[in-house]
Amino acid sequence: MKPEEKFAIIADDYTGAGDSGIHFSRLGRKIELLLDEHDLASQLKRYNGVSLTTESRFLSADEAAMRVTSAVKSCQDAGFTQFFKKIDSTLRGNPGREVEACLEASGLSAALVCTAMPTTNRSCVFGKIYIGGKLLHDTEIGRDPFNPMSSSSVVEIFQQQTDLSIGQLKLEQIEKGAKALAADIQVMIDSGVRLFIADAVSEKHLDTLAEQIDRFSLLPSGAGGFAKAYAEVSTGADLLCSDEGLHNQKGPVLAVIGSLSETTRKQAELACDGGYFDLFEFKAGESIESLQAAFDSFYTDRAADMPNILMRAEPADKPLLVSSEDGERMATVMGELAAHICRKCRCRAIFSTGGSTSMGVARAIGAASVTLVDEIMPGVVLGSCTVPGTAVEWFISKAGGFGGEEILKQIAVTFS
Repeated sequence: MKPEEKFAIIADDYTGAGDSGIHFSRLGRKIELLLDEHDLASQLKRYNGVSLTTESRFLSADEAAMRVTSAVKSCQDAGFTQFFKKIDSTLRGNPGREVEACLEASGLSAALVCTAMPTTNRSCVFGKIYIGGKLLHDTEIGRDPFNPMSSSSVVEIFQQQTDLSIGQLKLEQIEKGAKALAADIQVMIDSGVRLFIADAVSEKHLDTLAEQIDRFSLLPSGAGGFAKAYAEVSTGADLLCSDEGLHNQKGPVLAVIGSLSETTRKQAELACDGGYFDLFEFKAGESIESLQAAFDSFYTDRAADMPNILMRAEPADKPLLVSSEDGERMATVMGELAAHICRKCRCRAIFSTGGSTSMGVARAIGAASVTLVDEIMPGVVLGSCTVPGTAVEWFISKAGGFGGEEILKQIAVTFS
């Protein structure tokens, strides 16, 4: 990929758009995460590097494909020629259908797909996804109520969603090096393969795969780990960003906890128990008006101290959300409540978990775009934004299953 070529990342949710785009920003290729779909055409003309979310994870396969096709066409109309199709590392949503749609719309002959993220213990071996050494469908993520997985096989899942010819790139082929792998890929292309599903357990494997993208004009597709490898190979640059400028920033911080994962629950409990955040919990199903009033009452005795606030729905004996529609409604409510809190508390930074929640918050506060700045830790992305009527300058997003238990504590300390 040449530096002057306009480059777009197409993701299916907010956190995916962030945790893939950030790797290019860190290497000097500025990426703007665009959020205002009504002004998309004019925004695309202003930037050479963008990350888009089609918000299609919980849509039907046909609807998801249509959104991806539309996003690619809009980018092409604005002069974009290079693409990266971000998919979830655990294959939630419609990855096969979306990669197919992006491939067809881009006009490329084949796509190379890799879900591995070695820095977060996510690997792909013999075409199957492992998380911390366990097969995907045996993990908490694999039992996601919105997207339960009955298989850990990338090939099987893609075969259920696309009729394109699929070929596998196994570890033994990748470990022979880029030149030998290229010869294997050429044979498979000649035989009609259009989707390459690749194994990887290390950064070196990802780098070897990334070297094949420009060699064969393939569509790169995968999780954040493959985005990082392709960013390094395609830019040939060293890291340019750091969090040095954050140490002079002061809070308060608003943490919006929308993820249902056990990882996020532990992060929130540790931060609140340690006194780094004041906890505001609410019952699911309440109106936004009653929640705003409840927060106003909660905040009255705390205003002088300007505390960090952590908001989440109260734990329940049974799952709070039983459908994607429930999830979207909750994301909207949490977004509107977050906007109210930001106006009242003059929050400097927002920390949001979960793709739907992060998008709900960004929309509610009126952020048209977020400039991707740095990756605080794997899967945790820092962006800057301007939000009229608030003091918000920083937007931090995290997919639900990422991060160590002390991440919220570390965020609070950074902005204190």
